[in-house]
Amino acid sequence: MKFLRSLIISALFLFIAQARTETSYLSDLENYAFKQTKTNSLIIQYKGKIIFQKYSDQWTADKPHLLWSMSKSIINQLIGIAVYEGRLTLEESICVKLPELKESPYCKITIDNLLSFASGLKWNEAYEESITESSPISMLYGKNPNGMAAFILAEPHTVAQTPGSQAMYSSGDSVILSKILQRTYSTTEYATLPWKKWAKKIGISSLVFEQDRSGNFVGSSSAYLTAQDTLKWGQFLLNNGAIGNSQILPKWWMSHSTEITPAYLKGRMITSPEDRMSRQWWINRSVPSLNADKAWGNAPEDTYAASGHWGQRLIVIPSEDMIIVRYGEDKEEGTFKTNTLLRLARQLAQNRTLPDIDTSEANAHLVTEHYDPGLSYGGWPKKLAEIKLFGAYKAKEYCSCFYVMKQTAEYCKEFVKNKAVPGFLAPLRHNEKQKEVGVNSHTARFISEQYGCKLIN
Repeated sequence: MKFLRSLIISALFLFIAQARTETSYLSDLENYAFKQTKTNSLIIQYKGKIIFQKYSDQWTADKPHLLWSMSKSIINQLIGIAVYEGRLTLEESICVKLPELKESPYCKITIDNLLSFASGLKWNEAYEESITESSPISMLYGKNPNGMAAFILAEPHTVAQTPGSQAMYSSGDSVILSKILQRTYSTTEYATLPWKKWAKKIGISSLVFEQDRSGNFVGSSSAYLTAQDTLKWGQFLLNNGAIGNSQILPKWWMSHSTEITPAYLKGRMITSPEDRMSRQWWINRSVPSLNADKAWGNAPEDTYAASGHWGQRLIVIPSEDMIIVRYGEDKEEGTFKTNTLLRLARQLAQNRTLPDIDTSEANAHLVTEHYDPGLSYGGWPKKLAEIKLFGAYKAKEYCSCFYVMKQTAEYCKEFVKNKAVPGFLAPLRHNEKQKEVGVNSHTARFISEQYGCKLIN
């Protein structure tokens, strides 16, 4: 009887200790996600079960969130589908689908070069901190009547490096991939491609994918998903690109998409020790030949992620059957750290304390000097050029914030703020009846629930 009583008491104390531990790990995660950083949505699934799901006050489960550069990983999926269908090959020149470039230096670029961020094109992947020198900002918000791909595949974006010889993150490469897809499928097929051949098969219903003036999907940055639908995407990836017995991607596709690329081994233009890009995905593989440790010390090597501006993440850990979906608005660089989230999420899942392993110093030698391609899209005076570009940004992104992400006017005004251009220099005009947003000479219009918003002038 005494033995039984002792056993029960020991079990009770163990249960209490475990409960306290679980509470502590949960508290640490919530504190980091919703107090120390600006998280909008966070879902963690472990071994097929959701162990954490929370949204900030402005967000709910049914609101699509801007993915920013997570959109690039959707383009990876669509290219994989086209390869599986035999519509294109990774080795082919981009001029096969873009014959107007025939006999130009651009024909040396292959589809795999683009997937690997290794086109060799002259490009400056800067953002808000350098508005008139930023290639993506001029691509997205400049007046490009023939579309964004035409802007990229023209002066001053010459082939500056041998294609395939250097990995350099570029939104331009992703948009050209979108244009390749547009030329691969018929007009009717392309109009429904992301939904019919990918999203609906996975069970995703919230996808919004915006287009440029040429009808090309903005594969660099303009897709939207709810966090719960992004979780479905993660499960699809854990299933190796299959739904039940139906294969949608080649069985080798995700392994190929998350390996160290030949271009990365040959040369890199890297601004952070965490920059370990593969084929439109971010990976965690160590690289012994480069004396490089894992990018994220707090996670297994097979971890990979779709990653976007301001802290958007879909993180997949196949070896642990784990998916993390995180949406946020951490506009100050360095505020949100993927490595920290990985440790806290894995601690909660495994109910044990994990060491905090920071590999940034070990990988510091990989970081290159700041790349200055000498590009400028502003003209003179610079401040006027900044106002023009920011005005287009403000009109388009306010439109998408209000009509696609379904946020309030007050929220959207904060969402589009930029310290480089005071608000009074770029006043908003919102015509709810016409579903248009204007800033100075720029106007964005809500097109549809499927295609979101578009700059129309």
